[in-house]
Amino acid sequence: MKCQDCGGGVNTEIRVSLMTSCGGCGGQSQTAHPCKECGRLHWKDGKTVSNRGGNPSFWEEGRIVIKNKKTGKILFRFKK
Repeated sequence: MKCQDCGGGVNTEIRVSLMTSCGGCGGQSQTAHPCKECGRLHWKDGKTVSNRGGNPSFWEEGRIVIKNKKTGKILFRFKK
């Protein structure tokens, strides 16, 4: 699978579990995989992962990072 952003290969060996619904809705999660080059997260169907606001999600230094879709600046970095 190729990254939709940079064309790099997606590393399917790294699995990142992401919540896709709220706890009140059953708290469902899905697995995403990072690009080997840019770290952009992808679902198993190849689509890129974004938050509800459309900001892209990345895997950097073992953490999920959300960046601003316009500026690329980090909006939020999850703790390890």
